[in-house]
Amino acid sequence: LFASGSDLAIKSVYEACVGKGDNVILHMPSFAMYRVYAWMLGADVKSVPVKEDWSVDFEKMLKAADGGTKVMVLENPNGFVGTKPDLPQIEYCAKELKKKGVLLLIDEAYYFIENSACDTSRLIDKYPNLIISQTFSKCHGLAGTRFGYLVGHPELMQYISRVRPMH
Repeated sequence: LFASGSDLAIKSVYEACVGKGDNVILHMPSFAMYRVYAWMLGADVKSVPVKEDWSVDFEKMLKAADGGTKVMVLENPNGFVGTKPDLPQIEYCAKELKKKGVLLLIDEAYYFIENSACDTSRLIDKYPNLIISQTFSKCHGLAGTRFGYLVGHPELMQYISRVRPMH
């Protein structure tokens, strides 16, 4: 699903899937707009600090997921501290969240700075609750083009596309 930058793509996920009284789980630090979009839609934010070694505390994040949780966001890699989850950790989160009916949004804005191919996308067929956000801004140096996109299960992408802005 193409968008005017990955930020707008992420906003579309929120607008389609998050509402008043829901909650979103984030690791901290993380991109500020994840919180802003949740608050704009009347949702609560459950923030889980990174561990002392700067890695994401997946267990605490998964434990925070409850009946009101709609989305858990992971940065791959974290734009603030540079740590990144490995593929088995991402798959574990997708699997556990699928059982709870929660979306897992992986923000890969900085992914291609040190990688040449996306390995998380192969999990989409197995986990229809997984959404990957990518951009051409950071690693490809095309910030002015405002080109971002979401990769996910076709039915989920079709659902999210209903809120995508016309521009």
